[in-house]
Amino acid sequence: MSDVVGIRVKCPECGATTQASGDIVLCGYCGTESRVQRRTQILQRPIVMPPIQGRQPQPIAVQHRSNTLLILVALAIAACGMGTAQCMAVRSKPRTTPMNVVAKPPAIPAPRIETLWQSFHPLITDLDGDGTEDAIGFTRSVGDRDEMRLCAVSGRTGKTLWETPSLGPYITTYRAVLALIDGHVVYGAMDTRPRLEAYDAKTGRRQWAVTPTEVVKSFCADRDGFIKVVTKDEMAVSVELATGGATPVKNKAKCLAVASTEPPPTDDRFWNLELPGMQREEVEGEGSSLIVSGYKSPGTEIPMLAVIDEHRHVKWKTELASKDPMASKRLSFQRPAYDATMIVTAYGLEGDNQAPVIVAFDRVTGTRLFETHIQSTDPSFATPSLSLGPTAIWVARNHLQAYDRKTGALRWTH
Repeated sequence: MSDVVGIRVKCPECGATTQASGDIVLCGYCGTESRVQRRTQILQRPIVMPPIQGRQPQPIAVQHRSNTLLILVALAIAACGMGTAQCMAVRSKPRTTPMNVVAKPPAIPAPRIETLWQSFHPLITDLDGDGTEDAIGFTRSVGDRDEMRLCAVSGRTGKTLWETPSLGPYITTYRAVLALIDGHVVYGAMDTRPRLEAYDAKTGRRQWAVTPTEVVKSFCADRDGFIKVVTKDEMAVSVELATGGATPVKNKAKCLAVASTEPPPTDDRFWNLELPGMQREEVEGEGSSLIVSGYKSPGTEIPMLAVIDEHRHVKWKTELASKDPMASKRLSFQRPAYDATMIVTAYGLEGDNQAPVIVAFDRVTGTRLFETHIQSTDPSFATPSLSLGPTAIWVARNHLQAYDRKTGALRWTH
């Protein structure tokens, strides 16, 4: 047994003090083994011996982090918080290092919007006093937005005279009727929710808006400054154009027509009308000049037009096409437009991608005035809606066109 007991020695490797209780001492800090030389004196410091080969402590790489950068950033933030001009200049200085380059945000595409004309029978009146009638009707924006508006178009140039803010989406506004009376455009919803509004015809500014108890069925003329509104439940009110105030009235008297976007009714008295060589489709008009639309019968269904009196006597009758009538065809739901002196209608042509032809007749004599092809590649013009003004023939579908009443020449497309 070793006689070296209770001797405190230092590790030759790391210098740590440890207790020697034998010849071999294992350092508790670095793991180095050392041999202790024998001594007879218990408290004699041992002679340092070279370490035994074998387990040697391995140096460990230690990464020393500096807080200098964090301190500098903190100081810069504190200085900027004081709002100094120098700090603002530093803030605004652009960074040029590649790591700090900020990518540009992707470009936002422009909204996809197309505007379509929606009133097949626009209101016709001279709004700007230039001697040429203008048109008022609905337009619809489609694409990324779906909105309906009221719009006035110059009859001379085709430019927009005014346009209202959005009336709402198509689904809630397309079933509506417009009436023109005493410089006011009156809007009445005919479906979904009751709605009654008035706009200034010259500016498009809304004057008032009320909510009736029912949707509108029709408009009628009333005393000066008032319009008679008949609702779907057959009730009638007299509405003051200046304020929108309404007073219930009797609905027994016959409605006197006002300028409206609703087409005039057909005459059901002549449902059994028979004409030689012609099959009747619709009869409209008044008095001794009733207009009959139809087609040849018997034989090929060539589109035809006739005028009769109240006793069903034919005043004149003709095929619509002046050249090669066998190549012409009927248009679905085609109704003529007319006034006291003129009738205009349209017929189609056999073959694909051929625009319909507008044809005009003298209402009294049946003289053919002109024929003109509709100048458009829009397939919606396959069945155009026609209106007749003092100086122009108005052709409507998804677009609006004006043709000269005397020559049939196209003025413009809106």
